[in-house]
Amino acid sequence: MSTTADPGANGAMLALDSRGFLEKLVELRTLFDDHIVNAERIVVDEQDTPQGHMLSTIMPPAPERLLGLGEDLFGASCWPVELCAAAEMGSSVFIDHCRAFLTHCEYVVRRHGLGYWLYERMDKARTAFAADRPADELPLCIRVIDDKSLDKRFGGRDKRRFGTKRQRCEDGFEYYRMTRSMAARSVIRWGEPGMLAARVAYTLLTDGTVGGDLLLQATTPDHRFRNEGERRAHEGSLEILHTIDGLRLQADAEYEQALARGDVHVSMPSRTTDDDDLMCTSYQYFSYHVGVAEALDRARAGEGWSEEDIAHYVKAKPCVSALERRIDQRFLYDVQQLRQAVEALWDGKPKLIEELFESPQAREEEMRKPLWRNMLYLNDVAGSILGAMMRNQLMGALATHDDDLLQASFRSLDSICTMVRDIGTLAMPMLLIDENEIDYSRVDDMSLQERTQVLRHYCSIRDAAVAIWLARMPWKDEPTLRDATVELFGPSTLAFSRTVLPRLERELRLPGTVGEAC
Repeated sequence: MSTTADPGANGAMLALDSRGFLEKLVELRTLFDDHIVNAERIVVDEQDTPQGHMLSTIMPPAPERLLGLGEDLFGASCWPVELCAAAEMGSSVFIDHCRAFLTHCEYVVRRHGLGYWLYERMDKARTAFAADRPADELPLCIRVIDDKSLDKRFGGRDKRRFGTKRQRCEDGFEYYRMTRSMAARSVIRWGEPGMLAARVAYTLLTDGTVGGDLLLQATTPDHRFRNEGERRAHEGSLEILHTIDGLRLQADAEYEQALARGDVHVSMPSRTTDDDDLMCTSYQYFSYHVGVAEALDRARAGEGWSEEDIAHYVKAKPCVSALERRIDQRFLYDVQQLRQAVEALWDGKPKLIEELFESPQAREEEMRKPLWRNMLYLNDVAGSILGAMMRNQLMGALATHDDDLLQASFRSLDSICTMVRDIGTLAMPMLLIDENEIDYSRVDDMSLQERTQVLRHYCSIRDAAVAIWLARMPWKDEPTLRDATVELFGPSTLAFSRTVLPRLERELRLPGTVGEAC
């Protein structure tokens, strides 16, 4: 796997721009309050009541800048939508709910830094989910809501105001996923580009507990734990990370040895074709997106353009750099080895990942096994191929010996592998998101529950795509990592294409490019 070991678990520091975050946060709070106080409400009904003359009003739309700032600060969460919804609904309790979140956010970041605030959010979300005690800060927009949901949420004091037990469980799990995703994006957005930022963000997306401890160690190493149990658990997480780093180094060494012996036997796709309608490389896929977008932008602006103007993009010839071929070959090799390992372990009783994480003795025993029989490594490499959701499905199939779940996991693995063969590893995360894009033309016909499920599935797929990108992308020490990853978290993959394409074109100008000249 290309996520070779880095010093993150051994004391390296990751600087997060808490000052820049706070400046944006203050601007967001000011804009939110100004809209609430100064916006001209629209009167929709007037009537005399025993309490006097009453006016029913609605708020005007929230300013676009409010959503933009919210996405910059809390992008991989529903807080930007939450703030806009409160600003437009005008409900005083909803507004107070948002203000309380922003106030606490500012207080903790000023006192302890951005890294600790992110850790605290994840820790509280995990605890609330495990204990079925939803926190007051749980966003209303964690699921698609109506006015009845708003009244129920703020109309009581016990946990039933958060919904049925099943809804609380689903929402608690989703909020924990959301806080991890928000933390991962924040590390990339507000941290220094490099291997450590990539490692922390990847770990947050694939394992919240261990990822949280890595974030805390990298950003707040002088943190004082409340008790000895918390400190030991933290040190246990760092020990797990150190063990995984060693396994990754071992995997890299074994792969290079296999290459040298000629023992890497994977079917590499042909990357050259005369079919103008077929895209078979990352370069073509990114180019097509960017070219079409530029043509549309010119058309909207009333500017003249012709097919020749964008031929470089829309009809790009297939080109693949030597770097991409190495990345694709390693990805396909890891997929092949992972599948063979799962099949070999199917009739046995492999250790549960939870047991290995909790027991140093169990980990010590597991480390005596060959690399591709070590469940710690299989769990890690599966995350770099499938992301957390599909990885957990595969590991769950092994743990429960559920053949139907196993076959579903293999279909996911085959689908990912097909995308890599079709257009390459670098563009595959983008294609994964595009193929699972929400069909908004059908959303209005769905129930609230169905809409919620569709949105959550999409967010899980997006997190998986980002995790794969962080694990497999080759430019971890460059600003490309920050810019491209932030865009991959965003609402559209077009900005991701525009960010990656120039960097990819630089790579294609180096010796070793296969295909026609760019």
